[in-house]
Order: sequence, then structure tokens, then C-alpha cells
Amino acid sequence: MNLILLMLLTNDDLLSLAHFTTKIKVSKNTILRDLKQAQKNLPKEVELVYSRQSGYILVGQEWHIRKLIIQVVTDVKSMFRGAHYFFSYSSIAFQKVNEIKTVLEEIEGLMHIKFTYDQIELLPFFLATTFKRIQTNYLIEESFQIAEDSLSDTREYHMTQILLDKIGKVPEKERLFITLQLLTTHIFSGDVLTEKLTSDLKAVTLICLNRFEKKALVTLKNKAQLIEKIMLHLKPAYYRIKYQLNLAEKWPDRFNQEFEALNFIVSDAFSPLADFIGETLPESEVFFLSLFLGSDMIPQNHETTFKPQKAIVLCPSGVTMSKIMENRLRQLFPELYFHPAISVREFDFF
Repeated sequence: MNLILLMLLTNDDLLSLAHFTTKIKVSKNTILRDLKQAQKNLPKEVELVYSRQSGYILVGQEWHIRKLIIQVVTDVKSMFRGAHYFFSYSSIAFQKVNEIKTVLEEIEGLMHIKFTYDQIELLPFFLATTFKRIQTNYLIEESFQIAEDSLSDTREYHMTQILLDKIGKVPEKERLFITLQLLTTHIFSGDVLTEKLTSDLKAVTLICLNRFEKKALVTLKNKAQLIEKIMLHLKPAYYRIKYQLNLAEKWPDRFNQEFEALNFIVSDAFSPLADFIGETLPESEVFFLSLFLGSDMIPQNHETTFKPQKAIVLCPSGVTMSKIMENRLRQLFPELYFHPAISVREFDFF
């Protein structure tokens, strides 16, 4: 189903049932079944239609189709040999994705940040697909409440010029959309506390943490450090939530049960944050906030008298998961000396 959608999103040629069966090498019945399933899984704003003149096409406002692209590219890349399937079933060349990745690494250096491993691996594929849509004249026409003045003063907006130098001029709405992709990208480390938005978020976060302490009847340790960690997550999260770019995350039932009570308190305590953003906090963001707070409340045993063995926590998903994992492992294995958690990319040069 995802390979079919990838073909529809990246090919500007007529695509018929015969094209899908030949390319994917399955029967017509299989393709018809997967097309029906694809229609069920599409956002309500996007429709899969067929005509003899145009073949199979996706119809809907480009903004909603771009959100679909994020989901499809993420799902294809998460497959075994996902990059191979991406290049095999899309009309995008490896060189284009590699060129974008090189530019993103240049942007990292200029902004003094580090994207997480999974993001630096995924973002070039998504941006290459976006550029393909722009070049074939599938353009965002709607504003969708994206205020130019709220994005044009960000560092990411100015960094998009480096990308655009590689592909040529694009309409302003497209530049704002590309800016959003940089703003919503997870980073593992870096100085992001430079803009007015960040100071406002920091103030709201402090209010939320104070509410959490009262509602949960706890005292958070090292609140200043906790705020800095949360801020590293909240800056991209702010734009994801505001412009409804969150993916549909599915958490294991075990996680849902273990964090049910904490999620309930966090969701209530962080209502000022939801009011500040102007959108309800998605379950995935509440879960991540619960991880931060749960990690802070886990007892840590840093003092060990004998440290013959050393360990290190690596995580492609950033500081959220790696920190709670590090704290839990310190508790389970007090005889080990744990090096502070670092990203997978940093470990390559360790």
C-alpha cells in the first residue's frame, strides 16, 4: 500500500492498474485490494480517484497531501531496506537525496546544532519528495494559518536559502513550508534558546511544571535542567502541534498502561501550554512530556565504589528516550559506569 502511494506521490506519468502490477510484481487482485485499503487509510481531505484519461491520482489540497507524504515516506523508510524501496518505486534519484543531506549537514554546522540520527536520515527523503512536487507544479495555494511574520524571523527561514540555491526559486508559501520542516525536526543537541518564542515557551513551561508538582504532589529535582531538556524538545514540537504535523504514533499497550496515570496528570498540568499554542496537545506529545517528568522522578544512583565496566547509551530518537533509558539502566546496573548519553552520529566519531 505504501509503495503504491509513493508511486502516486512522486510520478507525474499516468499510472494504471497495469503499471502497479508490473512495477510491484503482484497480481491485479492484490493491487485492487491494496488500493481499497489505501483509500481507507488516507486522510479524509485526500481522495484516491481513477479515470481513463488520468489513471489513478490523489485529489485534495496540497497541504493535506504534503502531510500524507510525511507519513508515507516515514513508513517506507522504516521498512527493511527502506531506502532501496524508496528509490525503486519513486521517481527520485539517489544523487538528489544525497545532495540534500550534504546541505543539511552544512546547515547543522552553521546553526551549531545536531539533528537526531533518524531525522538526518529521513529529512532528505522527505525534502526531495517535496521538491519533486514543487517542480511538477503541485504547489501549496492555501495559507493554513501560516503567518509569514511568525516564521520569517527564524534562523531556519534564512537557512532555507541554502537549500533553495540548489533547486531554484520557489513561491513564498513553499519556502515557509520548507522552513516548517526544519523547525519541526528533532535535534539531539545545540543552542536553540535564542528567539523570543523560546523565552515565552520557557515561561509557560515553568508554569506547567509548577502545576504538575501541585497536582502530582511531588517536588521535581533540578527543575532548571529539566526545563532546558524539555525546551530542546518543545521548539520543534511547538510547530508540529500548531500546524498539525504530528504523525499518528502508535504506542505499545504496555506503555499506555504504565503511563496512563502520569499522562492524565501531565495533560491537565500542561493545559497552559496547549492554550499558548492554540491547539490541543496530541497524545504523542503528552507521552513524551511524561517521559521527561518520569525520568526526572526516577531515583538515580551515580555513586559507585568500583567501576571496572563502562557503558554508554545510544539513541537515534534524541534526548527524551535516551535520558530515561540511561536513568533506568543506572538503577538496574549500579556497578557500571555510564558515559553521558550521546547520539548515534556522535558515537561514530567517539
